[in-house]
Amino acid sequence: MSEEGTQTMLIGLAAAAVIAAAVLAVLGSKPGSFRVRRTMRIEAPPEKVRQLVEDFYGWSSWSPFEDLDPVMRRAYSEPAAGAGAVYAWKSSGRAGTGRMVITESSPSRVVVQLDRAKSHSVAEFTFISACGATEVAWSVEGAAPLLATLTLGRELQAGLANLKATVERSWFGPRKPARRAPRRFAAAA
Repeated sequence: MSEEGTQTMLIGLAAAAVIAAAVLAVLGSKPGSFRVRRTMRIEAPPEKVRQLVEDFYGWSSWSPFEDLDPVMRRAYSEPAAGAGAVYAWKSSGRAGTGRMVITESSPSRVVVQLDRAKSHSVAEFTFISACGATEVAWSVEGAAPLLATLTLGRELQAGLANLKATVERSWFGPRKPARRAPRRFAAAA
């Protein structure tokens, strides 16, 4: 390839990179609406799962957002569970500052209003009984910059996995490893 062709190609690549960076900057800063939903089956009755979700003190045992800042300051209303319960936090780290209010709590659903400095959203947990277990759905919907929501699905899935482990551990007790039957060897003939 000639030197002139190489320069033209480099200029084209640089222009494409600038355009891509501009598009990402616009998408990353422009608020848009979003809805993210994840589900998981938990081997416990719905009321056991719901009790942990509707009690803000219990969130420290399963929420993936509780570990964002180990020195985060927390404040809870009394009571800290059920409709009207409030949980607020303040952090100079990744958690930032925010407030959650349980706006609805019923046997099959808990709705939480989430207000942060730059975003407002609604989280909904639904609990459906399924053959002695519970199908839990956690959805979050609201307005926030697109880039801020890219990891939300992974965080919700991690939270549901933590919730499952916490509920099942408390419901069934600590799990013991399965015992294997002793191996029997046929006598050599």
